[in-house]
Amino acid sequence: MSRISHVNLRPTVQYRSTFSAPTSAQTPSSHVLFGDGNGKFRIPQLPGFRAKSWVAKAALFLVTGIGILLPPAIEYHNASSTGQQLILAGIAHHFDPQDIEAKMIFQNLPKPVAISQLKDKQLQGSIDNVYFESTLNPQVKLHGWYIPAKPGQPTIVFSNGTENTIDFPQHLMSLCQQQGIGFLVYEYPGYGNSQGHPSQTAHYNALESAIHYLDTKKGVSQNQMVLMGISLGGTVTAHVAGETTTVMQNGKPVTVHKYPVKLVVLLETPSSVRDVYRGMLQKEDSNWMVKLLAADPNSMVEPFDAAKDAKTIYSPVLLIGSNRDQTAVPGMQKELASDLTHASPKDVDIHANLGLHGNVMNNPQALQHVMDDIQTMLAQIDAQQSAP
Repeated sequence: MSRISHVNLRPTVQYRSTFSAPTSAQTPSSHVLFGDGNGKFRIPQLPGFRAKSWVAKAALFLVTGIGILLPPAIEYHNASSTGQQLILAGIAHHFDPQDIEAKMIFQNLPKPVAISQLKDKQLQGSIDNVYFESTLNPQVKLHGWYIPAKPGQPTIVFSNGTENTIDFPQHLMSLCQQQGIGFLVYEYPGYGNSQGHPSQTAHYNALESAIHYLDTKKGVSQNQMVLMGISLGGTVTAHVAGETTTVMQNGKPVTVHKYPVKLVVLLETPSSVRDVYRGMLQKEDSNWMVKLLAADPNSMVEPFDAAKDAKTIYSPVLLIGSNRDQTAVPGMQKELASDLTHASPKDVDIHANLGLHGNVMNNPQALQHVMDDIQTMLAQIDAQQSAP
């Protein structure tokens, strides 16, 4: 572990923006995390009420239950009337906001995927099915796919978006396997073959548990780990990368990095889920649950606030986004970049040809661009660490 107050790497900040025109039309990915957003604006404060009679409470539970079970079927295309706003605000005031958030953010948990389902047979033979304990609750077993690194090469610890199956980064895994870079993609609690239940705390702990597993069971030191996340996984990565802890040195408490990793890669990462929902207020075809949660995003219990967490990241950071992203919009990317005040070196690449949110993982040209960025950053880090 290294002292927060002393960063060994020389401060190097780069900002690149490659706003070239897209060469072909692209369709939205099925892995899109949330809807689109085009900026920030003030959230209106809606009135609320509490149901006092058992009849009113039963009616609220019935309406909410139907909406949770059948969100695609119930659409409030415009909750603009006073009556609609009162209904939405009343339900939001009556029910546990954390429960509503969980139902919205984690409404479609990914199913298990077998290694044998991968089309790349060479990749199939390189992957190990691994299980490891949650450091928060050792009785909870988490699942992942692991490819060991060749000697001297780093290992990427990959955090998926909220609805991504474990095979989502398979093309990136293939590129890493060809170059000898190790790779561990894990499943959040309640996802696929992992036990437990999803939440902000559980997601953060899943990444910490994966780091602990590689460190203690596979002999991968943290200074050879690359923490990489896409979309919601980027907010998870930012939080864990920014964690600190206090240790005693010479009888005095000293604040140190909890995870002094080699590199942090934030790919298509929103500044926070709160900001994503602010943007969703502009989307007219959002279902009623979206409008319910978006009515007051400032009150979110689990905001996955990457912008806040970025301020305590001292490791090198590579932030990659797309200027066509309608979820982690370019404005969010720039806000996140501005909050990386201590990361060194830091490189920000807002690229045009990565396409819409989540499409990068199925676009060979875009993925190669991402890999080139990572390799360039790793070479720069190695050169600075070896400099006298």
